[in-house]
Amino acid sequence: MDSFTIKKIPVRSSRFHVRKATTRNDQPVRSSRRVQKRLRYLSGGESGRGRDSGGGRSGVGSFGRGGNFRFLGLPYRNLILLLGATFIAVGIIFFGIKLFSIYKKVKIDTNAQSPVVLNTKNPEERHTLNVLITGYGGASHDGAYLTDTIIMAHINKKEKKVILFSIPRDLWVRVPLQDNDETYFTKINALYQIGLYPNNYPSLPKKYQGKDRAQELLKDKVQDITGIRPDYFVGVDFDGFTEIIDTLGGIEVNVQRAFDDYYYPIAGEEDNLCGRKPKPTMTPDELKSYQEKLDAMNEEEKKEYESRPVEDYTEEEFQKLAEEDPLKAYPCRYEHLRFEAGMQTMDGATALKFARSRKSFQDGGDFARAARQQLVIEAVKDKILSVGFVTRLLPFLDTISNNFRTDIPFSEMQALIAEAANANDYVISRYVFSTEEALEISSSKDGQSIVVSRDGPDKWSITRQITNNVIKGISPTPTPSATPPVTGKPSQRSNGTGSGNRVGSATLEE
Repeated sequence: MDSFTIKKIPVRSSRFHVRKATTRNDQPVRSSRRVQKRLRYLSGGESGRGRDSGGGRSGVGSFGRGGNFRFLGLPYRNLILLLGATFIAVGIIFFGIKLFSIYKKVKIDTNAQSPVVLNTKNPEERHTLNVLITGYGGASHDGAYLTDTIIMAHINKKEKKVILFSIPRDLWVRVPLQDNDETYFTKINALYQIGLYPNNYPSLPKKYQGKDRAQELLKDKVQDITGIRPDYFVGVDFDGFTEIIDTLGGIEVNVQRAFDDYYYPIAGEEDNLCGRKPKPTMTPDELKSYQEKLDAMNEEEKKEYESRPVEDYTEEEFQKLAEEDPLKAYPCRYEHLRFEAGMQTMDGATALKFARSRKSFQDGGDFARAARQQLVIEAVKDKILSVGFVTRLLPFLDTISNNFRTDIPFSEMQALIAEAANANDYVISRYVFSTEEALEISSSKDGQSIVVSRDGPDKWSITRQITNNVIKGISPTPTPSATPPVTGKPSQRSNGTGSGNRVGSATLEE
C-alpha cells in the first residue's frame, strides 16, 4: 500500500479546509471508514454539524451526505413540506378567524344555537335544508324593510337539486295577534318590518318582536303557505345586492323576454316636483264654475283642453293627473328601462333594476318580476363558480356584511360553504306561485291591490299541495276549489301584481 500525505491549506479567519487524501501520484486513496467519517465531520457533512471557530457547531445551513443541503438538520425537501404545511395551517386559522368576524356582524342572535369556531363536522348529517331568502330596500329607502323579494330555497344535498319557490310580495295574509284577533290582514312583504318595529303593533306576540325575532313571523307564515318550515333566514338590502354583483365583476343573465319599463322610480326623487309650483286650490264657487265650463265643452274641445301643457293645469286637475298618469305629472321621478332578450351582461345597479321592475306592459307584474329575480340568483351562482368560489369568498362576504342578516349558525354556514364547491352538480328548478293555479288578484277594503288564496282568506291547502308536488317532481296541476268571496272587487287596473295577459303565470323549469 502506497504511503500518503495530507495537503494542508493555510487557515484563514480561524477556519480551515481539508482536501481529500491522495497518493504521491495524486490518485485518491481508499481510506478506512474511520478516516472517511473524520473527514466528513471536519467538512461539516456529518449530521449537519462541523467545526468552526464558534465552539464546534456549523452554521444554520450546510451540505450533508451526498452534497444535499440541510437546514437546521432537516433535508431541503422535508423543509419545504414543513413550511408549506405551516403556511396552510396559518391560512386556515386566518380564514376561520376572518370568516367568524364577518359572521358576528351579520348573524341574528337567536338562542337556538351558539356558533362554534372552526367546527367543520356536522354531527347530524342533513339531506335537506330550507333557506328563506329576502330582499328589501334598506335604511336609505322608503319602506326600508318591506321584503319585496321572498324566495324559499329548498336544497336536497342527497339528490343534488335546488328548488326556488317565489312568493308574491302582495299576498294577503293574516297577522297573528295575542288577543287572537283574526281580522287583521296585511301584505306578506310587511311582516318582517312589523316584527322589527313592535311598538307600532303592541298586540304582536313577544316571540316575533325585535330585530332578533322578526324573521320568525315571516318564517311561520311561509310555513303556513308551503307546508315546509324554513330552517334559516337570509336578508339582504339593495346596497348589498349591488355590491355582491359588482364584487363578482358583473353577471350574465339570460333575459327571457325583451321589455320596456317607463315607470321605474329614481331613488331620491320621490318628492321632486319637477319644477312645478303648486297652485292654490279653488274655492267652492271657483270649482263650481270650472265644472260648468267642462260640462259645456263638446268632445273635441275637451280633448284640446286636456292636451294643454301640464303647467296650465289647476291644482285639482294636477292631483287627478298624478293619480292617473304619474309619469306625465312628474317625469323627473322615473327612468325608462329597456332590456333586450338573450344573454345580457349586468353590473349590480343594472341587475337590481332588472330584478325590481314591474311596470312593463311586456313583462310586468309581481309574478314576472319574481321569475326574473330567480334568474338573477342563478346568474350569481354561475358567476361565483366561474371565478372560483374560494378565492372570492372572503371579499364576497366582507363586502355584504354591512347589508346582510342571517340566523344561520356558524357551523351550518361552514358546511354550506364546503358544499358550494359541488354546486355544479346541482340542478336548479324554479316555481312562482301565481294566478295560474293557486292565487287570484283582488283589492282590500282600503283599496290596496292584493293577491289572495283561492282557498279563502289565509287558507293554503292548494299552495301546500303544489309545494309537495313540485318537490316530488309532479307537475303542479291541482284541481282548484270553489273560489270563495273576497273583500272588494277584482282590480282591473295594471297594479304591479298581475295583468290580463297572464304574463306572470306559474312556471316549473329545469
